[in-house]
Amino acid sequence: MTGKTKIEWTDKTDNPIHLTKADGSHGGHWCRKISAGCSRCYAETINNNPGYFRFASGLKYSGKPPENLQFDTAAVEKWKTAKKPWKRFVCSMTDLFGDWVPYEWQRKVFDEAALAPSQTIQLLTKRPDLAALAAMKWLVDNGVTKMPENIWMGVTIEDQQEATNRLPFVNDISHLFHINWVSYEPALTDVDWTPYDFLDWMVIGGESGSEAREFKLAWAKKALEFCDRNDIPAFMKQMGTNPIGQNGQPKFMGRKGKDMELWPAWAQKRAFPSD
Repeated sequence: MTGKTKIEWTDKTDNPIHLTKADGSHGGHWCRKISAGCSRCYAETINNNPGYFRFASGLKYSGKPPENLQFDTAAVEKWKTAKKPWKRFVCSMTDLFGDWVPYEWQRKVFDEAALAPSQTIQLLTKRPDLAALAAMKWLVDNGVTKMPENIWMGVTIEDQQEATNRLPFVNDISHLFHINWVSYEPALTDVDWTPYDFLDWMVIGGESGSEAREFKLAWAKKALEFCDRNDIPAFMKQMGTNPIGQNGQPKFMGRKGKDMELWPAWAQKRAFPSD
């Protein structure tokens, strides 16, 4: 399923992994939470709100994977016939590299990306160890040493703990993909980014929602300064609904902190790797 999106750093979302109802129709999505950044997952919230999302599954993102998960091959096979170049965020509602996802599904995404060089395939995971294993297997299967150039491989880093835990695997990934990036969203703590100077891109954002955890503007400023020093393109996505400035919560952020014109000048940065 391809959908319109309000995610500022992409053009479209493609979600080939989804549930199927008894009648064969789309039954929503599922994922399993793995770290602090997952605790207020937007995808889970959507999946439990049939008034907002017509494919709501009503399932929590925990426990064992449902038996009615399927992979919609048509959702990825159409990439090679696309008439316009699009940035496509694949599996925005789940994690392509969850341990419940068969390698055959991951391989299909890689295969179709290779056949559609005009499409930018943006992947994002909280499981970089499994992403690296899948990529290495694909490379061996295809007798090549580097993944397709149009795949941007991203890893979520929400706090210092995960920055430390995921670093070895993000480093592994950096040798396999041409574009390697980090999503510092939802940013939950200050992070020492020094070991990540090999990145090709960084997306930064605070958490949104009525129960959003605080996002200190100082964290964002530090991350942006790191990117500037290391010539890493940075994309400031949003301030979220609970931004904290030096003197408390700012009043100039707009809904969900998305109104960039109301941000401090230092935060108004939205660059892509191609820039």
